Amino acid sequence: MRLFTTQHPTFPLYQLAWQQLKANWRAGDLRVLLLALVLAVAAITSVNAFSQRIANHLNSQGGILLGGDLVVISDHAIPPTYVQQAQALGLRHTQTTEFPSMLVHQGRSQISEIKALGENFPLRGDFSVQLPSSKTIALVTQPPAPGEVWLEPRLMSVLGLQLGSQVTLGVQTFNVAGVLEREPSRGGDMFSFAPRVMMNAQDLAATELIQYGSRVKYQLIVAGNPPELATFTTWIQSQLQRGERV
Repeated sequence: MRLFTTQHPTFPLYQLAWQQLKANWRAGDLRVLLLALVLAVAAITSVNAFSQRIANHLNSQGGILLGGDLVVISDHAIPPTYVQQAQALGLRHTQTTEFPSMLVHQGRSQISEIKALGENFPLRGDFSVQLPSSKTIALVTQPPAPGEVWLEPRLMSVLGLQLGSQVTLGVQTFNVAGVLEREPSRGGDMFSFAPRVMMNAQDLAATELIQYGSRVKYQLIVAGNPPELATFTTWIQSQLQRGERV
C-alpha cells in the first residue's frame, strides 16, 4: 500500500486521505475489498432468505401434522372459556376426542383407537380416503358424515370388512364409508399403535362409550393469523389447569 506525504506543514488532511484513496483504488486494493464486502452481504442475504423459507416450510408442515396451528390437549373436557377466547380472537377452531375401544363386526372384535372429529376438522391438511364413489384415493377436508366411519386398512383386513359393511362401537352401529389411508394429525401421535377409526363427534354420545374413568384425550385445535395465535398462546398458557398442556 502506497502512502503520500507532503513537506507543506499546512497540507490539508482530507487531501492526503483523498490522494491515498485514489492510489489504493488504482493499485486494486480497494476494489478487492469492495468486492469481498459485496460478496459477504450477498451471502448473508441469501442465507437469511433460505433460512426463512425453511422456517416457513417447517411451520406449514407442523400445522399439517397437528391438523391446525396450535393444539390444547387435556385429560378432561375442554373448558368453554378456551373456545370463547379463540372465537373472540377470530381464530378458527375445532375439537377432537380420542380413546381406545373395541370395534365389533359379526362376533369378531379388534381393539382400536377411536377419534371423534368435530366440525371443520382438519383446519390444516387433509385426509386421504378410499371412498365408494371414487376409484382412486380422495383428498377430504371434513369428517365422516354422521352414522359413518372410516377405518384404517389393518382393520379392514383383520375383521374381513369392505366398504358398506356394518360395524358396532358401543351400542351404536355404523356404516364403513371409507378406508383411511392417511390422516393429517397422525404424525403427532406416533406412539399409538392401534389401528384408527374416524367417526363424527355428533355420534359420540350415542355410543355410550365414554364413562366415568374412561381414558380419553380431548383436544382443542385452533388456526389463524400469527398475531392472534401469539395472543391466544400467551393467554392459554396462563390458564392451563392440571391435566392440560399445549
